[in-house]
Amino acid sequence: MLIKSSLALTVVAVLAVAQTPPQIPSGAPPSHPRLLFTQLSKGALQAKVLAAGTVSNAAYNALATYSSFQTSGPPSISNQGSTTVTWSLRRMTEVAFRYQMTGNTGYGNNAKNALLAACNYLIPQGATTTYVQHTYPAALALTFDMVYPLLSASEKATVVGHLEQWISAIAGGSSFAPLSYFNAATENKSFSSFAGAALAGMAIWGDSNYPNLLNSVQANLLRLQNGYRDAFSPDGSVDESYGYYNYGEMNSLNAAIASEGCGFGDILSGTNVLKTPRWLTASLMGTQFVWHGDSGSSHKGMRLDTIGYYVINRTQDPVGLWGQLRIEELQPITDWTVSQAYSPWLNKAMHFPEGLAATLPAKLSSFYRDNLNEGSANSNKTTAYFGVGEGGHALLHNSTSPADKMLGVFYMIRDEWMPHAHEDDGHIAIASEGQHQHQDVGYGGYAEAQSTAHNIVLVAGVAGFNGGTTNYYNPPGPDGRFHGSLGSLALTPTFDYVRGNHEHMWMMERADRSVLMIKDPSDPYVVVISNVKKDGSNRTYREQWASASAASGQGTVSSPMTISKGGKYLRTVYLSPASVSISTSGTMNGGGYTSYMNRASASGTEVSFVSVHAATSCSASSPLQSPLSNTTGGSITRSGKVDKLLVSTDGNAIGDASTTSDGRLAWLRFTSGSVAEWIAAEATDLVHGGLVLLASSEAVNVAVRQGEIHVTTSSGSGAGNLSLAVYAPFLVTEVTVDGDPQAFSQSANQVTLGGGAPPTGPSVSLDDRFYHFNEGDAGDLANLSPAVLIANDGTFTSTGGWATASLKGGTSYQPRPISLSMSLNFLPGAYGHEAVIFAGATPGAGDVFELRVGPQGYGMSVDLFQGGSSVLGAQAPLDLSGCHGRFTLTYDPVLGTAEILDPLGQSLAFGNVSLLSSPYFLDVAVTSFARLDDVAIFDSAEDGVTPQGVVFWGFPSGRAGFALHAPLILASQSAALLYGGVAIDPVTTNYWFFASGMVESGAAPYLANPGQPPASIQQIFFESTATALLTTPGQEFGVSVTTWGGLTLTGLYTY
Repeated sequence: MLIKSSLALTVVAVLAVAQTPPQIPSGAPPSHPRLLFTQLSKGALQAKVLAAGTVSNAAYNALATYSSFQTSGPPSISNQGSTTVTWSLRRMTEVAFRYQMTGNTGYGNNAKNALLAACNYLIPQGATTTYVQHTYPAALALTFDMVYPLLSASEKATVVGHLEQWISAIAGGSSFAPLSYFNAATENKSFSSFAGAALAGMAIWGDSNYPNLLNSVQANLLRLQNGYRDAFSPDGSVDESYGYYNYGEMNSLNAAIASEGCGFGDILSGTNVLKTPRWLTASLMGTQFVWHGDSGSSHKGMRLDTIGYYVINRTQDPVGLWGQLRIEELQPITDWTVSQAYSPWLNKAMHFPEGLAATLPAKLSSFYRDNLNEGSANSNKTTAYFGVGEGGHALLHNSTSPADKMLGVFYMIRDEWMPHAHEDDGHIAIASEGQHQHQDVGYGGYAEAQSTAHNIVLVAGVAGFNGGTTNYYNPPGPDGRFHGSLGSLALTPTFDYVRGNHEHMWMMERADRSVLMIKDPSDPYVVVISNVKKDGSNRTYREQWASASAASGQGTVSSPMTISKGGKYLRTVYLSPASVSISTSGTMNGGGYTSYMNRASASGTEVSFVSVHAATSCSASSPLQSPLSNTTGGSITRSGKVDKLLVSTDGNAIGDASTTSDGRLAWLRFTSGSVAEWIAAEATDLVHGGLVLLASSEAVNVAVRQGEIHVTTSSGSGAGNLSLAVYAPFLVTEVTVDGDPQAFSQSANQVTLGGGAPPTGPSVSLDDRFYHFNEGDAGDLANLSPAVLIANDGTFTSTGGWATASLKGGTSYQPRPISLSMSLNFLPGAYGHEAVIFAGATPGAGDVFELRVGPQGYGMSVDLFQGGSSVLGAQAPLDLSGCHGRFTLTYDPVLGTAEILDPLGQSLAFGNVSLLSSPYFLDVAVTSFARLDDVAIFDSAEDGVTPQGVVFWGFPSGRAGFALHAPLILASQSAALLYGGVAIDPVTTNYWFFASGMVESGAAPYLANPGQPPASIQQIFFESTATALLTTPGQEFGVSVTTWGGLTLTGLYTY
């Protein structure tokens, strides 16, 4: 599995501080104030909030200047739950704070009177709307702490007695269980309750005889601390979603602040809550949070409790500040800000991080792991589990720049059980240009909570998983877990890739899902892949999308499945299966809005849905050519770009006629027929058209895009043990591994990383050949006809009639640019075409082209035929002896061009030929009137465009030779002899060249002035005249040449 052990994602870097449980303070209680601030910190706080022109001062100026306790009727638990009461308590604390900051007793007495009125009205209770009403004792405690100097003894006794009643009522718990049953806060109600009781106890310490008061405070603070490690998941997320998170989890931080002021200690260090601002920042897509579970467009928590500024200030998180300000801009602070009885203006005035600059994140996509809440449902309600689970949820963003098109994806891989969660393992939501199009059905009843109401794959006629309405007691696993698991993860500035497994909740033998986001500023898109297999029998599978509108269209390029809302669109094209049926099956209403239940249906024993989602549709698509049985996908055209996608349906290696990989996914973008960008997922190799794009020592996710290379490793250990080479057809500006920048080496189009030598593929082409025929050597010729003769003069000829043989061992060449060169001489009596190179879909067919060569005057004719007609022709020269002729054909099946060149690299003819996208074979045929020699074939594996390479050979006698083909060959930077894979020093290399009697036989015979070779020369080859110089059995020899462009080409041979 490609799953990082540490998952160092886009979360705040918080020092790993050992957690210390709250300790009962020794000695007398600190003087008041001691909850939100102390006498020691008061001066700095006054300077902060009273400094004109600051954000803190603006928030301070928004505080109430007068409060009177308002009610909604006679004292009763139902009446006291009104917003009238709640807002009165907020204003009471605001005025009390003004008293502390200014010393104005008018403020203080006003707040004191409201405090006493509230104590005379409120009924302490432990069961009803606790997330609201248990913030009441907190507000009373904060006010009591701030107006303490103004209270008489009897007034103190009144408030203390009232708060003692709250502590007892809260300890009694609800109908579920007394709070003493919990050892951790697990959801909004328990957070609110523990914080209210803790604040009340800390406020009255020293004035109360409540039994074991400090023990009670300590226990409640410990439950909060455990909750900050459990209900808050490892990367700061909260599975209750945003609305409920805002009901209790965050405002409980007021008790954590007071814990330090009162001497119980810091209960936040090392907890997950300190990472929450980044989660909220990533969760905002458009103008709303992307909702899930018991939440919706009207229950989305956008009116965030501003206590979040405390965390941002404490961690000095500039991205968290950017997110909080963005959220607050969309939902400014009002009375309706969900802070319950805590004041949002007071929180902002106290905690806004003055001096910290908000920073736009370069990459907002994130994955938020969940906890391993394993155990019975009852234990999951009450017990803290701090281990990291196997799931979580992804929040993917194309960009953070307002100038770019926005595309956002939420992908749930649910493992953790938690209240207000749904059976939504595998659910995906998509927002396009700020509008939520594929969405969660939202907060409703039993039906809205089930797996069948979510964007997953269902089986027609088979009931989906059904648990409790909100899974309070019925998680799907017998061990209390949902069992979704993360399989692979890569989050980068240029692409995101997430794969999850959902067999348990989907109740299938195979249920894996992947999301690939292609991040382009003007045309981003998302690919969703769902591989499903129920039980091996033929089934109808339905990929469900709860959407903002009914779907139109049929999921094809000409008729995309289209969702429209708010003047924005999301268009979907299905690449697989070949035919899907799009339908809308009713509506569901949850969270205050309507969802249209759209479906894409297809049948089979197993089905792979591959869909492309974007604001605009593809302009063209085509299927893969001759794909493996487990490979699906296709090519799409978007905004003039051609993108090819290969997807594994079973987790095994993928491939088609031109592309292969051992990974699960490959994506290639072409410009003018050549690979311009590419992505590989969970792969160690990727090859296209014989061009090696990736060779890695371990499975990686890698993207070569937009001038950058981003790699995530399978081990999560970074670049330490990684060795890889990648093809990058551009100047690379940055390479990262697991998010960390790396030093790298680029030579032409090859980028290498790690201590090892580059893999064989990018530098030693497996398709380059040189047939020299000396000492009877036929190389790897195959399918030799009986007439073939390797003559004593080291040439290939015929004993009579046509002699034929297959080049490259009878295996095919990929459709990419190639160079084909040969030398010929013709015996007296030769006439017409005496030598032919056949290129065909099968050996000897010639249906791709025929290259026909024969004598013509003082030279030889070279004619290229396609479909029986000549498409290109030229006369190639003879060498200075007048005995031999040589030429080169450069054939580009991608661009549809061909060129004939002389031995010095000068063009003789250029023209257009038919395009080719499938592999082909090369065969040679000669008559007895022709002598063929020095046949050279060089492909373009190094960059996919330019034929180049080195071939090294040896003979039994010990003679050796090598051929080099490259642009501007005379400007090559260096050459070195290799022995055992190690480069020999230049002095020894030069000696070897001299002692071997190396003679250049390719270009030199055609040079009138050997001292002035033209710069156009593209090919040379040397052969030694001395013998017995390289005869070590089993030892590898070779030559390494660094070209003018810095690319290292290597040829190897083992005796």
